[in-house]
Amino acid sequence: MSDDWNVETHVELPPELALQLLASDHSGAALALSWSTLLEASARGTLSLRWLVARHGQRVRALALAHIVHRLRASNYLGSVAERVAALCARFGLRVLEYDVAYLEVPLMNRGGMFFMPDATPAERSTIWQHVLSATRALPCDALCVKLDEDDPTAARAASAAGLWLLPFVDNTLLTLPTDHSTSAWMKPLSSKRRTTTRRHRRRFADAGGVIEELSNPAEHASELLELFQRVADKNVREGSLPIPITLEAPFFQGLTSALGERVTVLGARLQGRLAGFALLLDAPDRCFLKFVGLDHTTASREAFVYMNLFYAAVERAAQSGKRAIDLGTSAYEVKERLGAVRTPSCYYVELRRPSMRPLQALLRMRFGRAQEPTVA
Repeated sequence: MSDDWNVETHVELPPELALQLLASDHSGAALALSWSTLLEASARGTLSLRWLVARHGQRVRALALAHIVHRLRASNYLGSVAERVAALCARFGLRVLEYDVAYLEVPLMNRGGMFFMPDATPAERSTIWQHVLSATRALPCDALCVKLDEDDPTAARAASAAGLWLLPFVDNTLLTLPTDHSTSAWMKPLSSKRRTTTRRHRRRFADAGGVIEELSNPAEHASELLELFQRVADKNVREGSLPIPITLEAPFFQGLTSALGERVTVLGARLQGRLAGFALLLDAPDRCFLKFVGLDHTTASREAFVYMNLFYAAVERAAQSGKRAIDLGTSAYEVKERLGAVRTPSCYYVELRRPSMRPLQALLRMRFGRAQEPTVA
């Protein structure tokens, strides 16, 4: 490796580089910058960012985004026994199985944190990965998790060579959109029965006085959006889903438009005028991310199929805006697969840095399944 390579780590991204990324939007880096900065500002100390800038000489060749979740409750990822032990200890004022965990990943977006310059060659990418992984050893954390993107095979080789171990994680879901961007084109591949069901859901929603609208100023609805979001988050945890590791409060929703501008859309579902649900969408260059859904979970909302109508509206907006796909996240697999989405594998390469954490490797593999190390060519 050339001595001309170096990686700088910043708590705040240098303004000149931030402006460069916002102007060029390399591979969605501008969205990642705005989104991550908003999350850090509104997470009340539970999240901090680190920006790793890889240079060859004076030329910036890549940006890596790491976020550190402080006092992450590892018991949430280790199964019911660990959760009960941690809860019992908490009753006596003891905080166990809590760690500062760094993720080389865009927070809450199911996307890896590495952004290469468009002209980076495969050889450069391999070298950059080696240097960035070396630089992560200086991050103030107890563990490192490197999210891999499917389109970057050099990452797995570099992570394996660095001694990190593979952890399969929960599947993501992705719906590929047709090149025909008309409102109903995405429904054409569905079965006749599924199309009929979709039309029935829409009639029930309309008959109940339902309307989907774009909330032009989400800040005005911040308290409502937070309440609807929290109801869904709490219900998901009760039903066995992993909790969101970052605390979201009203300032997050208040800052959406000012931080993200046209890259964010909040669709509101109203029943008889009241806000019964919402869907938050993020726009990257080639795809849309359905990030959060909030619902009031009332009987009226269930009978009017508010959730399904928000889902349909989100898919249609992504299709009409010319996106190649919509990322639908890591829950409600059955609903999304019936509508044409497919599960996409997700994994991390992990390094546990405290000797006392070593037993967690076996527990994590038991929880999320074992996987063979990929063949390294």
